[in-house]
Amino acid sequence: MAVRAPEGAAGQAPKTFEDLLREVYGPGRCTFCLICLDACAREGCDAASVSGDTFEYTPAECATAGMCYVSCPEVEALDLALQTKYGTHDGPLGRVLRATCLTSSAWAPRPDDRGTLRSILTYLFESGQIDAAVVPASPGTNPTGHALIRRGDPVDVRRGDPFRKPHTVRFLRDLWHSEGEPLRLALVSTPCQTRMVRRMQLNGVPPSQDVVLIIGEFCYGALSNARWKRGFFERAVSPQGRLIESIDVPDDVLVRYYDGTEARIDLDDLYLAFDSSCLSCLDYSNRLADLSVGRAGSPAGFETVLVRTKAGLRALEGATSGEYVLDWSAVFGREDPETFAGRLLTAVEAKLLAKARLSRRVGRRKGRPARFRT
Repeated sequence: MAVRAPEGAAGQAPKTFEDLLREVYGPGRCTFCLICLDACAREGCDAASVSGDTFEYTPAECATAGMCYVSCPEVEALDLALQTKYGTHDGPLGRVLRATCLTSSAWAPRPDDRGTLRSILTYLFESGQIDAAVVPASPGTNPTGHALIRRGDPVDVRRGDPFRKPHTVRFLRDLWHSEGEPLRLALVSTPCQTRMVRRMQLNGVPPSQDVVLIIGEFCYGALSNARWKRGFFERAVSPQGRLIESIDVPDDVLVRYYDGTEARIDLDDLYLAFDSSCLSCLDYSNRLADLSVGRAGSPAGFETVLVRTKAGLRALEGATSGEYVLDWSAVFGREDPETFAGRLLTAVEAKLLAKARLSRRVGRRKGRPARFRT
């Protein structure tokens, strides 16, 4: 397959390691986390290296992929631009054009069957708006934690591995290198991955321009794979050694056992089991997505949907008018829409505050304040 050459925003090349040296290293803001070099190595580029406390850079060998720049956590200009463009500080939940709750028109038999996500993606495929969708992969099926659904494939959206953060950017870059033609993509992602893709789009880093719609999931975070943390989790959810069939971490922890029973575990009882970097993030409701989807506040069988952008609004209205999904009013029509939406937002905000409480507990336990990434 042919590999497409990178194209920057408005036809300009993405910013490179040279820009990092000027904007971050030169002013003394570099923390030497070396994420930039890791991103560079994944692109097969050896233009940058470090010797002691000094970076060495050979512009002639630079692949100008731009991943080093968008990966740097100290590039505040990108986050400030995102804040302005997407209104991430328009209230604790960010910009919300509409708040509602939906279910598949087929009415999902269980509230965790993700019928709303499947139905919206089905609408996007059948209306010709996307060529493929990047969704969470079943545990153990893909090292990046993602799977690709192409037009004509069964639209199957599952919960990913709760003990692994999905490597969305790596999956997108591998897909870009392997495809001969651009794909119009819908992306289902966690808040941290949504943020990275949005940073790529601001900086014109391919293949972010192929992502035409981001459906973000509400997220507390990934459970840690560290041995002692995983042991703590297993003891907490299965004190009698019952065999665990599956684990789902949306708004609390749902554990299914092989004996057919289920248990919901309060996240306050499991804060030690979460990845600490996840607990330093306060973006529970995926504020940079076009549509944010989760269960907080919705009745059984429904999912809460927060519309963030005009693209998200078009997708929602199209799926609703095409009867791919049912709005809450079709079933609970007696309640005032504004009252209902306010109740949903209050429930989602309560989950955000619960995550903030977990973050502070982790910070106190380590003897330092938690760092919140917004």
